[in-house]
Amino acid sequence: MNALEYIEASKLNSDGNIEYVVHLLLTVHASNRERTSRMDIIVYPISITRSIGDRTLTTTNFNDRDVSQFDLVLSHHQDDRLARFATKVDVMLSSNLRGCGVGSYVFSKLIEWGKIIAPTYAVESLKLGFVDAETDEAKQTRNNFYSQLGFELVFKNDPTEKVGWARAASMSTLHTHVNKDKIRVLDPSDFITELQRKIEDNENLNEGLRKSVASYSNLLTIQSKKLFRAYAVTAFSIVALLAVVKYAHF
Repeated sequence: MNALEYIEASKLNSDGNIEYVVHLLLTVHASNRERTSRMDIIVYPISITRSIGDRTLTTTNFNDRDVSQFDLVLSHHQDDRLARFATKVDVMLSSNLRGCGVGSYVFSKLIEWGKIIAPTYAVESLKLGFVDAETDEAKQTRNNFYSQLGFELVFKNDPTEKVGWARAASMSTLHTHVNKDKIRVLDPSDFITELQRKIEDNENLNEGLRKSVASYSNLLTIQSKKLFRAYAVTAFSIVALLAVVKYAHF
């Protein structure tokens, strides 16, 4: 299974008003094999838009460190039927993406899929550390994140509740949690249309870049995992190039 999602995530302030809006691409790949099944979700930030006074500022300058990958691996070994959540970065999301509902949305997709494939599998505990609990606010956000998904938080010998474990007896005890006030799922074709519009607005872009965007459109129907990810990375690179062209005109 391969899928592409284009989402809009909003960071809300303490008054419930929008502080800034993030647009992201999510590539989703799921596979089922005899010994293991897995789902991989890669999160690519596309833009962050803030309102400053009567101006709107959009940032599109991202790099590889802003890309996050989340995995759920299901081991079907007869003596060790286990579900393991993993992430390919030390901090699951960059600071700009935290508090926007993105982490809960991605984890909910993993949980939903895992409960269909292996509802009775035990869940490997997730380590909770200082890196995502440096402040009281960060700690509370992290703890709420796991609690809302059905994890039990265990803090042995740590009254500060900074270091511990997030545990779940089985996949069936977990549940999804998507904040619809923060997350809006968009049509991926809207992203392609926006890219094409930007290219039309910048006549100096070379033909090679134009062809790259045209090729990216095929991502919606690609079924090969290797090509799927390659085209997603291409799209991410295109956005960065568009940003360079944009600022070069000032």
